[in-house]
Amino acid sequence: MSNWEELGLNPTLSQIISEKFGFAKPTPVQKAGIPLFIGNKDICVESCTGSGKTLTFLLPIFHKLMEQGPIKGTFGIILAPARELANQIHEVAVKINENLENPYSLQCLIGGHSKPEDIEKIENQGANIIIATPGRILDLLNISDLIILKDLGVLVLDEADRLLDLGFKESIHFVIDKLPKQRRTGLFSATMTTQVEELIKAGLRNPAYITIKVKSQISSTKSGSVKHELPKGLTNYYMSFHNYLEKLPALCNFLIAHQEERIIIFFATCASTNFYKCLLSRLPQLNRLKIMRLHGQMKQNQREKVYKEFDESEKGVLLTTDLIARGIDFPNVNWIIQYDPPQNPDFFVHRIGRTARANKIGQTLIFLIENELTFLEFMRLRNIDLENTSVGLDFDHDQASQTVIEDREVYDKAQRAFVAYIRYYKEHQLHYIFELKHLDIGFLARSFYLLRIPRVKEILGKEIPNFIQSDIDPSTITYKDPIKESIRQKELKRKEEELLEKQKAKQKLNKKSEKFPRKRSRTEKREAKRKAIEEDWDELGAEERIIKKIKKGKMTDPDVVNYIEGCPKIKSLFRKKKH
Repeated sequence: MSNWEELGLNPTLSQIISEKFGFAKPTPVQKAGIPLFIGNKDICVESCTGSGKTLTFLLPIFHKLMEQGPIKGTFGIILAPARELANQIHEVAVKINENLENPYSLQCLIGGHSKPEDIEKIENQGANIIIATPGRILDLLNISDLIILKDLGVLVLDEADRLLDLGFKESIHFVIDKLPKQRRTGLFSATMTTQVEELIKAGLRNPAYITIKVKSQISSTKSGSVKHELPKGLTNYYMSFHNYLEKLPALCNFLIAHQEERIIIFFATCASTNFYKCLLSRLPQLNRLKIMRLHGQMKQNQREKVYKEFDESEKGVLLTTDLIARGIDFPNVNWIIQYDPPQNPDFFVHRIGRTARANKIGQTLIFLIENELTFLEFMRLRNIDLENTSVGLDFDHDQASQTVIEDREVYDKAQRAFVAYIRYYKEHQLHYIFELKHLDIGFLARSFYLLRIPRVKEILGKEIPNFIQSDIDPSTITYKDPIKESIRQKELKRKEEELLEKQKAKQKLNKKSEKFPRKRSRTEKREAKRKAIEEDWDELGAEERIIKKIKKGKMTDPDVVNYIEGCPKIKSLFRKKKH
């Protein structure tokens, strides 16, 4: 009897896992979870990344299906937070299914695909096991009689904490309410938050709790707390820099030194991923590298193409966001680089968990500016130590700048990346470490090779040192793509014509106003009359004072002289009569 059969697993499944997957023995989470799930217990599993959770719920689903025999409806539903994770679970399920004598119908239902096509597949092929994202399964459950749930036996919530973080709480509760009460539920999460505990109360019945934590050989830290070990083959490094501008030279020199390896680089925003993909791909010193990007704002077919391309490549560089930080398993990743620290510190562990999987060796590196080094202490409090390392900073910034400003497409991406980074920094969860007031905006703008600093409300009115505005007008930068440039020129011409029309309209309005003065309101007329009366009284008072001075014979008084010069006829009033 194999190690897998000792768990009570069907012999056929045990053979498939041993021979086709090459797993001789189960992991700790599989040892603990599979017997309970097979034995009709709800389970709640808290386990670190890369611990083998996917097989912990897939194998019991197939085991129960094989026990039950052929069914027409849906027996198992698995919910995942990200499309890539759903696809990955589906791939593992397909590998098991295709080795069965009587395979089952599997459906992967995720956003970005045509809903009518999903409906047609379910109607024609059936859906014994559904792997889905919450939004899409919710849409399809609302279609009457499409998904037959009377035989449903298992619901799995994978990465439950992430499902809730992404705002799927209401969707999950809606799905749970739609499902039969007599079912088994498995909840798998990296952390047990308050929201997850509420979900456990709502969706699981008297669950068995499984927590898998591995103690290191050193049982305690200086503080006396138990130290939880990361994957054994994992080594963590950090590099510190004076400013953000030094990060790109370090990255380029690092990539040149590791051209034969598989590397994942995490950025803070989708905009940064787009910019650095454009820039790095155009630098001649990196032309041997295969550079790809993957983030949540890409179209689904693009995401799937890149995912498959990197998954099948022996070497290459993947620029990404936290989209793939949870649950995604790319085999044989040599390095994880965190170009930008995660906005949510919990994602530090998730990011580095993409390497050193299945007892293999992997290394990670995080880039930190000097004012961010307190983050290292924060990680130490979480029992994660990082070693300092360095790399050469030789780099031709003029060449990189020219690469950016010679194509408007790259320059536009640079501006968007700058704006997005400012907002990422301002909204960082560790705001007492990542303070916007300590971020050198000038060096940041120079690192994106901007000619002018864009208007961003977070930095309006602030003094920006270490940045000199270029004499080059950004509007003169053209697109290399002639079609895009033609569209831009037409748009510029349209805006010029609109401005000219507005100016003509304004001039016409001014002329009309001069020709036909606007009628004064009653209040304006009243005010004008009051002012006129005041002026008349002032003038009358002044004349009276002058006349008094003349009667007194003060003809040389300056006021009298000025008054007489202004009104010479006044002298005739004071001539002596001849008798």
